[in-house]
Amino acid sequence: MRIDIQNRQRIVRIDRRKIQRLAQKVLSHFKLGQEIHVNFLFVDDKKMSVLHEGFLGKEGSTDVLAFSMREGKPLKGDSALLGDIAISTETAIRQARRFHSSVERELALYVIHGMLHLLGYEDHHRRSRLKMRRKERELLKQWPKNGTSPTV
Repeated sequence: MRIDIQNRQRIVRIDRRKIQRLAQKVLSHFKLGQEIHVNFLFVDDKKMSVLHEGFLGKEGSTDVLAFSMREGKPLKGDSALLGDIAISTETAIRQARRFHSSVERELALYVIHGMLHLLGYEDHHRRSRLKMRRKERELLKQWPKNGTSPTV
């Protein structure tokens, strides 16, 4: 598995090893092969707003954007680029305060959420959103509350 991480913000320290381990554990949970490739991009709200408007036509920032390279198609070939995930660290800070959580835990949720989107989960309709939330909780339960390390 190849997990690439680009950090284009200076608000939150990104522990690349923890993000990579969590992403690998999520992929392992779904029993995907070793040739999977996922890209992560950590940005501030300003950059996320540009991405959000540029790709989805929606104004303002959001927490996570996932860009699937599969679009529902099965993985093929020696190396399969699953997709790209953009995460707003500023949104993570706000949401952590709102939900009395840690920024690290909020970022772990965003990593899981983005990866689930790449794996075909959707949250546009009530039924699919509930299914996605259940899977997020299942995977996040395996991440310690203090976020010290993923044990997924």
